[in-house]
Amino acid sequence: SAASEPFIGNLLFSDNRYHLNYKIGRPVPVYAYVYHEYLNNFLGNQVSADYFYDQYEHPELFRERLAYSFTAGDVLTVVIDQDGQIDWCWGKRVKDQTRPDQESTAKLIRNLNYWRRGEYKKFLHLGKMVKPLATECETVFASRQGGKSFSLPRVHTAAYLADDGSFGQIFANYNENDEIINVAIPSEGYKLVYDDGRTVALKSGKNNIEVPSLSAILITK
Repeated sequence: SAASEPFIGNLLFSDNRYHLNYKIGRPVPVYAYVYHEYLNNFLGNQVSADYFYDQYEHPELFRERLAYSFTAGDVLTVVIDQDGQIDWCWGKRVKDQTRPDQESTAKLIRNLNYWRRGEYKKFLHLGKMVKPLATECETVFASRQGGKSFSLPRVHTAAYLADDGSFGQIFANYNENDEIINVAIPSEGYKLVYDDGRTVALKSGKNNIEVPSLSAILITK
């Protein structure tokens, strides 16, 4: 979905159209797993996304795409239409004036980008993607164009190792309500970090954690 290995030297910041994989299945961030420690991509213009999602039945899936791409380490981008409004994707010929919800989309992007700055940038910018802690959360079923459906987690997550050896797992909630996740913590020493600076020590074993709406949290060690 982004530059293949022979072209990376000339395309260090490329359009990651991971959603095109919905044509044959459900995508996983394998590109980031292999290459994220060497380069970051950007979410892209989401061309043809409307071929795979019924975005009018499931408008929250626009924010879902943002959350997926963010946890995969991509820089977030949006397409702006002729009226200055965030649109579903590039090249969309809209029959009416429906657009993604502007306020919730902007809030999600603002809250997610907090984690790409400051102390925790080391994970999402050139961190090495690693196996995440086992996580359980509710799923949402979405409709493909054509009537088939597929399931998506209500909270996206991915884990990274920074250059200093520290571990960080990010959890992004794209919904307009808080979500509960269950995370298996393997040992003492892990802490939960919120975007307001609060930290909470986590106990070994399963922990029920609330992820605020349109926001993200981090578990680090």
